[in-house]
Amino acid sequence: MQKKPRLPARAVVRRVLFGGLLLVTLAASWGYWQLRASLPALDGVVAIADLNEPVSVTRDELGMVTIAASSRTAVARAMGFVHAQERFFQMDLMRRQAAGELSALFGGKSVEADKDVRIHQLRARARVIAAQLSQPESEILAAYVGGVNEGLHRLGSKPFEYWVLRADPVDWTAEDSILTAYAMYLVLQPPTPEKKLTRLNVKEHVPESLYAFVRGRGTEWDAPLWGEPLLPPAIPEESSLANWSAKLELPLQARDRPEPSLPGSNSWAVSGALSDHGGAMLQNDMHLKLRVPNIWFRMQIRYGEEEPGGNRYRHQVTGVSVPGVPLIVAGSNGKIAWGYTNSYGDFSDVIVLEQERPGSYLTPHGELALEILEESIDVKGQAAQSVRIEKTIWGPVANPGDDGRKFVVKWLAHDVTQAVDFGILGLETSANVADAIPVANRARLPSQNILLVDSAGNLAWTIIGALPRRVGCDGEEPVSFADGSCSWQGYLPAAEYPLLMNPAALLMNPAAGRLWTANNRVASGEMLRRIGNGGYDLGARAKQIRDALFARDSFTERDFLAIALDDRGLLLARWKTHLEQLLAEEDAGQGSAAQGSAEQESAAKALLRQFRSEEELHARSDSVAYRVVRAYC
Repeated sequence: MQKKPRLPARAVVRRVLFGGLLLVTLAASWGYWQLRASLPALDGVVAIADLNEPVSVTRDELGMVTIAASSRTAVARAMGFVHAQERFFQMDLMRRQAAGELSALFGGKSVEADKDVRIHQLRARARVIAAQLSQPESEILAAYVGGVNEGLHRLGSKPFEYWVLRADPVDWTAEDSILTAYAMYLVLQPPTPEKKLTRLNVKEHVPESLYAFVRGRGTEWDAPLWGEPLLPPAIPEESSLANWSAKLELPLQARDRPEPSLPGSNSWAVSGALSDHGGAMLQNDMHLKLRVPNIWFRMQIRYGEEEPGGNRYRHQVTGVSVPGVPLIVAGSNGKIAWGYTNSYGDFSDVIVLEQERPGSYLTPHGELALEILEESIDVKGQAAQSVRIEKTIWGPVANPGDDGRKFVVKWLAHDVTQAVDFGILGLETSANVADAIPVANRARLPSQNILLVDSAGNLAWTIIGALPRRVGCDGEEPVSFADGSCSWQGYLPAAEYPLLMNPAALLMNPAAGRLWTANNRVASGEMLRRIGNGGYDLGARAKQIRDALFARDSFTERDFLAIALDDRGLLLARWKTHLEQLLAEEDAGQGSAAQGSAEQESAAKALLRQFRSEEELHARSDSVAYRVVRAYC
C-alpha cells in the first residue's frame, strides 16, 4: 500500500491558519448577526396581540419616539413594545435591583447588595400594589405589560447583554413595573439608617454645644422659597470642649468607604408676566447617577383623536419616560408643564427597638413577638443563599449597632397604600396649574419638589408624593416608639401640603413670580417640619439660580438656557483665594517650597501661572484653577 505524500510543514500551517481564520470569521459573523437581530424594529408594520386599533410609532432625526393612537391604553401597549425593544436590559436591572435579585444575573458579587434590599420585601409589596390599582390604571398597566413582552419576543435575538452574561431574559409582569418605581425610591430616598445612627452616636459622645454645631441646618448659601434663611450655628467655645477633648480616644478610625455622591437636580420657573409671550416658563434638569443608557427615554404621546382617521388629538404630551412604567414622568401637554427635583425630605425613621427578652419587643400595645421570615436569594453559579428577616409592626430590623442594640427601619415605601400608584397620569390631561396641584398632591411616587407652570402664566411649587404625619418627634434621630410618644399618625391630606402658587412677595423682591429648587432646603418653620430633613443640599446651586433669576425682569428661552449653562464655581471661590494666599507666602519665602528637577519646576511654574490667570472658577475639564481647587478642598 502506497503511503500518501506528507504535506509540507508550510502547507499544514496555511491550512491551520485558514481553518482558524474561518472559525473566527464564522464566530464574528454569528456575533454580528445576533447583535443586529437584537436591535429594535424601526420600519414596517407589526401586528400586536390584543391591539384592536391602529397605532403609529415614528422617530425623528434624533431618535425621539412619537406614539399616536386613539386611546391611552393603545399608547401604553405601544410604549411597552418600544421600551422593551430598546431598553429591556435596563428595565430588568431596575426590577432586580428593587427586588434584591441581581445575584441571579451577576453571581456572588451582588449577594450583599441583594441582602440589603431583600429585608424590605419589595417584590411582595409590589404584587399587592399592582393588584389594588384603580381600574383605569390597571388597564393601562396591563396593556403596557403586554406590549413589553410582545416587544421582547419580537426581537430577532435576545438583547446582547444576556449573551455576555449567558442568561435569558424573563418576561415582564405588572409587579415589575411597580418594582421600577421602587428602584427610584432606592435612588432618591433610600432607607439607609447609617446617617441617623451616626447622628445618634455623635450625640451620645460629644458635648451638646458641639453636637448643635455639627447638626447645624443653615448656611450662608441658604436660598429657601418659603421662610427665612437659617443662620449657621455658633462655633463652640474652646473652654466648653476642654474636658471632653481630654477624654477623646485617639486615633480615630478612618472611613472604610468613600462618601456616596448625592443625585442632584435643578428647576426654576417664572410667571407669564416675566416672559415675552405671556405663558409661564419652566426649566428642569433631573440629574441622577451616570449610567449607559441614560435612565430617561424621550418620548411624545398623542391620543384621543378629534375625528376618526384624523391627525389632531385632544392630548399631546412631550417629555421623558422611564422604561418600565407607562408614564410620561416629566414634560408638557401644551397647557401645563411639570418637572421635579429631589425634595430630600425625611421619609424614613430609625427606631430604637426596646427589648426585655430576646425574640420580642415593646410597643404601645404591649410586648409582641418578632416575626421571623426567611427569604432565598438565587445566585448564579452557586447555591442559593438565605436571608433572615426580623419583622416588627413598624418595619424590618436593620443591622444591629456596635453596642448590640437593635434598630428598626420604618420607611414610607413599606406602606402599600401610599408608596406607588400611577396618579401622575392625571397631569397629562390637566388644563392649568390649579387643576394639576391636587393631582400632584394625591399621586404616589418618591416624594419630590414639583414645579408646575401653565400657558396662562401661572406657576406653583408643591410636593408630589405622600407626606407622613409625625407626632412627638422630628425623625432626625433614632428614638423609641415603644411608649407611643413618637409615631406616624397617617399622612397629610392634600389641604395641608406645602404650596406656593403665583408668589407675590419673596425675600429678594416684591412681586416676582419666580420659583427655584435645587435639592436645597425649600421651606422653614412648619412647612419644613411637614417635609422633614432628609439631608438636603448645601444650597449653593439654589442660591446661584435664585440670584440669576432676580438679575433680570424678563426672560426668553435663551435666557433660561444661559442660566442652565452657568458653570461658575462660586462655592469654591473663597478656597481659591485662600490657596492663592498660601502660594504667595511660599513665594515670599515663608513656606517650604518643593524641590524638583528643572523640568518639574518649569512645569510647576507654568501650572501656577495658569492657575493665577483664571480670575473666575468654572466647572470645566480644561480649567486648571477649578481642578486644583477641587483637589485642594
